[in-house]
Amino acid sequence: CTYIVEVRDPRTYSWSTYVSGLPGKNIGLRLVNGRRLVSSDTSVQLRNLNLNHIYAVRVRAENDFGVSD
Repeated sequence: CTYIVEVRDPRTYSWSTYVSGLPGKNIGLRLVNGRRLVSSDTSVQLRNLNLNHIYAVRVRAENDFGVSD
């Protein structure tokens, strides 16, 4: 199983892939300020975010059967 991290643009509400193919049993997401949201064996650091926007982030699992909702 691998993971896909997607970020939704606050202006267009469209999802885009930030990174894909992340290996690991669990995934952690960490903001640029270093605050860890989930502890895990895999982590992603989001960069180049605008401080004046509110972003939505989702993590999806991908395996031989497809991508999770």
